[in-house]
Amino acid sequence: MKQTLILFMQDEPGVLNRIASLVRRRNFNIESIVAGRTEKEGITRMTLVVNEPDLAKRKTIYNNIRGLVDVYDVVDATGENCHIREHALVKVSVKGKEIKEIDIEIDVFNTLFGYKKTNLLFGYRVLDEVDSELLLDAFEIADHTFDSKNKKKKTTLKSNQKPAVNTTSKIVPIGKGTVFVTKGTVQQKDIVIKQTEKSLVNRFKAFLKKNKQGKLVKNQIKIKGENRPQETDGWIDSSKTLIEAKASPTRENIRMAIGQLLDYKRHHKPVPKRLAVLLPTFPRKDLADLLRSQKIDIIYEKNNKFVTKKNK
Repeated sequence: MKQTLILFMQDEPGVLNRIASLVRRRNFNIESIVAGRTEKEGITRMTLVVNEPDLAKRKTIYNNIRGLVDVYDVVDATGENCHIREHALVKVSVKGKEIKEIDIEIDVFNTLFGYKKTNLLFGYRVLDEVDSELLLDAFEIADHTFDSKNKKKKTTLKSNQKPAVNTTSKIVPIGKGTVFVTKGTVQQKDIVIKQTEKSLVNRFKAFLKKNKQGKLVKNQIKIKGENRPQETDGWIDSSKTLIEAKASPTRENIRMAIGQLLDYKRHHKPVPKRLAVLLPTFPRKDLADLLRSQKIDIIYEKNNKFVTKKNK
């Protein structure tokens, strides 16, 4: 378990070396050291993190550091409520035209860390939890999951998966487990939306099975040159219907569903004969007309049943 110590000490050469030597002699493993000047001249503040699960040994290192002549005060912040931040150095290797692809992605996040046409990344800024996830998503190196049991979201660095050599498409079952969130801004409201959509899909899946109207599965599409596979919300093989689910029939969601369906359709195998949006309620007239103009069916829930409004 990590122990966090905050030290206030003399701003003189050799002090850092004496503290590090003390920790080394006591056989403690240093996780990190961050030091900087304070508002008081001649005093440096250091945040020292060591990895020591033994409480008795923790007290020992605390008392030993306090005993150093160069150290004015030591605060054990391990059990205190505090903000913890981690530093990441992101290095991107690009060639030729690839720089334009990063330029497009990074432009969305330029307010976070600075941007210039001649200098893609510059400067330094402390990012909060949400902005950090945005930065990772800008380079597509983060995975976001939701633990439905503990009702917590988890962000992890993506595994070192190589880009797909060829574009492929395969049918996979629809599970009832963890919800995978792929949006840039992963906040609680986004997780709730994903949970609502998954619940809607599972209800529709159960309805089809009960009424013997086909089996609902989904398709996993890997695009050539991309790391992250795309997953559709639903596929009914008997009618060759590709489905995109949305938590509510808002204009934003309907527009997004249309774009996703058209994007999936290009690579989907088997080739879809019908496209459909799965909604909890029937949309208002203008949005229904929009879907009809694109020849996209509307599947909506009514009185614990699902009704399909075919638009072609």
